Amino acid sequence: ATASNVGVDLEYIRAQSEYADIARRFFSTAEVDYLSALPSHLYAEAFFSCWTKKEAYLKACGEGLAIPLNSFSVPLTTHPMDTPVDLYVASKDKVPATRWSLYTLRPAPGYAGALAIDGTGWRLRQWQWKMPQRVE
Repeated sequence: ATASNVGVDLEYIRAQSEYADIARRFFSTAEVDYLSALPSHLYAEAFFSCWTKKEAYLKACGEGLAIPLNSFSVPLTTHPMDTPVDLYVASKDKVPATRWSLYTLRPAPGYAGALAIDGTGWRLRQWQWKMPQRVE
């Protein structure tokens, strides 16, 4: 097995009115423009799709919020894919420029998630775990 940096973020999608303000503060101009063009009923899911990708990437880098969220853009999609979207980020001196694979995750209804892993050519496999019936 090859050692690679991995980051995962999961968020519960909740309806709030402050998402546009949060996006303007923390997202890139391209991301804000994309979100602003969406119908209101799609906004929260798209917001969290963007947020989880950014958080997963920062976790994989190991730099946390030392890298400003608005200093890079992530590909915006809310549809899970079998293959990842590529992200090329040059983050000044914090993280060397490299290619990252970003996966959109749907862990459960009402949740958004993302997985970031450095490099390309990865295959993602997912399983759904079901809580066993409790026997008394």
